[in-house]
Amino acid sequence: MKIAISAQKKSSESNISELFGKSPYFIIFEIKGGKIIKIEIIENKNLEQISGSGVEAAKLMMEKNVNIIITGNMGPRSLDMLNKLDIAVYCQKGRVDEALQKFIKEKLT
Repeated sequence: MKIAISAQKKSSESNISELFGKSPYFIIFEIKGGKIIKIEIIENKNLEQISGSGVEAAKLMMEKNVNIIITGNMGPRSLDMLNKLDIAVYCQKGRVDEALQKFIKEKLT
């Protein structure tokens, strides 16, 4: 399973980015048996786009075979696209590492 979390900085101790499409970074965690087996940090190249940055970020998540996204907030176009791709979206505030641990422990709603 791959979980992507929008992040303000290149660290799992970073705060979750408030806006999915305008997130500076995406941290992708590959999880197996409840343990992190791989971490990939991606810089959002579409950050400066005036519009459509969320859709482009959604396409990137699809290309990376992400199953779940945790972010602060997501626009309707990117949310609709991700729903059609069966990629689950959770909107959360706080730190990346804390949200990931909540999800792993199945407490994220």
